[in-house]
Amino acid sequence: MDAYTDNRLMSDDGSLCACGSVSATTIAVEFVEYMSSVDYSKYFDSVTTKVDERQIAFSTNSVQAAQRKLNEFLALMDPEQLAAAQSQVAAF
Repeated sequence: MDAYTDNRLMSDDGSLCACGSVSATTIAVEFVEYMSSVDYSKYFDSVTTKVDERQIAFSTNSVQAAQRKLNEFLALMDPEQLAAAQSQVAAF
């Protein structure tokens, strides 16, 4: 079995697989947490408006982690359906 069939969201009959939905939910929650971390002001006490290297690195790392989670989530989708969805978004 490949990575898609091990963790897929949909079964052969089109119904939602329990293991895939749990994995997708976990990934989605982690994605949202990383995206909320992009706003460094929630995590750093800062009186000044000047952004330092630490804050930039923190936000950058959060965006990169969120991108990895998004890629994990998309990997759970049926490749043909994902390609169809991407082609529709690419049109805009």
